[in-house]
Amino acid sequence: MKSWRAFLETVNLLALAIWLGTVVVAPVCVVRVFMTMEKLSPRLDAYANYGGEHWRLAAGQVGNGVFLITDIMQFVSALLAGLSFAGLLVIRAADPRRRSTWVRGLGLSVAMASLMGMMLIVVPSLNARFKKYWDAAAAGKTEVAQHWQAEAAKLHPTSEKLVGLTVVAVLASLTAGAWSLAKSAGGAGDDRADMFQGRDGSTPGSGGAYPEPALLRRKARP
Repeated sequence: MKSWRAFLETVNLLALAIWLGTVVVAPVCVVRVFMTMEKLSPRLDAYANYGGEHWRLAAGQVGNGVFLITDIMQFVSALLAGLSFAGLLVIRAADPRRRSTWVRGLGLSVAMASLMGMMLIVVPSLNARFKKYWDAAAAGKTEVAQHWQAEAAKLHPTSEKLVGLTVVAVLASLTAGAWSLAKSAGGAGDDRADMFQGRDGSTPGSGGAYPEPALLRRKARP
């Protein structure tokens, strides 16, 4: 049982850590891509007839690829985190009476709900609008392309809120899990110390843990 708990706790915390790192680093990378593309100001042959900003096209397609990889990593991390936490509940390694267990479960549930909302609602809509934007730009239809670019931009506030909610929820679950492990380790240490205490609470060598040997008591009689 202890080996299973160690395995499940390791998988859970590692999955949460990867999930948190992925959802934090990906937007930073994409922002950096946009900043670099704006400075370089490339001219794309594939969109030669497009009269708008070509650097946005290039940065958007790179960023879209980054977010695709991010979504896959988030899905795998969420799946591992959810299954490992459920396993901890099944083997009763995570005590439902502890506050940390409730925080872990609530944080994980909110993060998974936010991720599902992002992947099932926001991302498909964004991808559809981006495709129309890129197709129109490739066809040289500048006004149509800029229209769909603006439509895609309208979904950015929603996606940013969902990403922020995911970060907070995953961080809460990860922190509660680490706290729970630290408290359990401290409790185990106290329990080991209690094994060496006498009934009166004294420890070996304190004078009250064990009775005096009978041979010494006889020698001490007058």
